[in-house]
Amino acid sequence: MSTDRTTEMLNYLSAISRDVGEMRQAVARLDEKVSRLDERVEKLEKTLAQVQTDVKEIKLEMRVFSADLRRARVEHEELVDRVAALESREAS
Repeated sequence: MSTDRTTEMLNYLSAISRDVGEMRQAVARLDEKVSRLDERVEKLEKTLAQVQTDVKEIKLEMRVFSADLRRARVEHEELVDRVAALESREAS
């Protein structure tokens, strides 16, 4: 095998080695990014779970509030009717 051919093959292997090294670095950077993204997703999942819990609590409180408000409206209507009845008695 000639020296030129050997040199060419060594240069080729050296280029492959550099490319593999660059690829390893790129994969390492991607791994870091994926790891950070995983952490962010976990935080988002925890936050979402808390928001869902909060929404459930708010829905329950709103149901209770709505029921109380309905009762207050009924009582108000009854009082308005009673006042009207009393006023009509006084007028007669």
